[in-house]
Amino acid sequence: MLSRLNYLFRFVILIFSLFVPLQSTATQSTSPDKVQICLGCHGNKDFSVELKNGEKLSLFVNEDSHKNSVHGVLECSGCHSGFSAEKHPGRVLKNKREYTVSGSELCRDCHIKFKSALHSKMADMAKKGGKVCVDCHGAHSVQPVSKAVSKDSEY
Repeated sequence: MLSRLNYLFRFVILIFSLFVPLQSTATQSTSPDKVQICLGCHGNKDFSVELKNGEKLSLFVNEDSHKNSVHGVLECSGCHSGFSAEKHPGRVLKNKREYTVSGSELCRDCHIKFKSALHSKMADMAKKGGKVCVDCHGAHSVQPVSKAVSKDSEY
């Protein structure tokens, strides 16, 4: 009986520990002023940049899609650290794929463990040109698992 109780106690602690980090990030409230500063440029549908290979990369973020996403409770700097209205990192990207891959690296700041063996395998394959997080989940309109893929995913 004691070993069964010990097993149950450990199981409850394990389950609880999985959700503690999610609660700490999910309860952050957004500051409308800070988000609006970013959307001052990124809210413009024509806002884009030309990459080294000549591709045009849209930098538009749909405010409503983001607000209604699972990350809608986060400020922009929750994922995009090092940015401010005065200072943007001077990244020089070769093409859209390099942008997508570098963007998916941001996901791993919070999502350290993958939900399935498939995700883990895909992350390993990404190093060799395979799928990365935003290919399926999108970037700014990430939906709960129950709604499948995001509106801004490539699929």
